[in-house]
Amino acid sequence: MTPNTVTDRGELDTRLERIQERGVAFDDGERINGFRCVAASIKTEAEVPGAISVSGQKSGSTTRRSERRCRNWCGIPLELSRST
Repeated sequence: MTPNTVTDRGELDTRLERIQERGVAFDDGERINGFRCVAASIKTEAEVPGAISVSGQKSGSTTRRSERRCRNWCGIPLELSRST
């Protein structure tokens, strides 16, 4: 746990809804202080056979900047999903 770890059930539910809407999840130091992670599932019509994630040190990057950078690679799970 870190100071950013979500421990409130209501906030967790809100974040899970946002992840479902976006199709991508962001970890802003919630597991390891000083690191960010972006993750997305690889889906088929019937199942979710896998997922992809990228993690790295924050090193001055803001969440907004990380989200903008992510937009380029977030299409990868969608493309993989279409090809399965």
